[in-house]
Amino acid sequence: MTPDDIKASLTDAIQESGLILQVRQMGSQLVIMMNCPRHKADAQFQETASTLLNQLGSLNLPKITSAKFYGKREGNPQPEWQHTQNFPATPSPPSPPPVQEKLPMAIKTFVTAKKETPNLQKNLGSLQGIQESGLLVPGLLAGILVVQILTGLASLGSVTWEYKIESVSDLLFTEMMDGYGDEGWELVTARRAQDSAGNFSYECIFKRVAR
Repeated sequence: MTPDDIKASLTDAIQESGLILQVRQMGSQLVIMMNCPRHKADAQFQETASTLLNQLGSLNLPKITSAKFYGKREGNPQPEWQHTQNFPATPSPPSPPPVQEKLPMAIKTFVTAKKETPNLQKNLGSLQGIQESGLLVPGLLAGILVVQILTGLASLGSVTWEYKIESVSDLLFTEMMDGYGDEGWELVTARRAQDSAGNFSYECIFKRVAR
């Protein structure tokens, strides 16, 4: 489920509360902001959070390990109430043991050198050393050199980027920016913004290499 789907389901569960929800997913954690309108006297953040937790338990969210709740009144930049709830981890099925492949010593030496020295020039130097030690025949060396040259040329091609625009609130700035960074997003630019309720945030443009 997407954060919008989760928000729609949670909103349906607390319609009578009068609170307005904001839902963000930061890695394996859900961040849920409960906004109380100015005219509402009793916010009941704790009772509403309990209802939301019950609703979350009915959803299929195996990748969510915790939920962080904030309760805030409209126009107030600081929360009046907050709570973090951790969920029990869902056991994953055991993975099969890795297949042990028997490779010739020359290939093993080259694979190890390639992992440790990703630079093309360094790989060629490693191959030269392997050849001098008598581990590679000329035909095999030529084939590996072709692969290395083609890989190096491919890496010189243009990079395709993907972009997105997000509104990052002042209250959750550090958590949200850390979350975007963990997902590989790089901040391009940001500007200050204010919504109709008087809440300040940053409108940010992010980019990352297309996946």
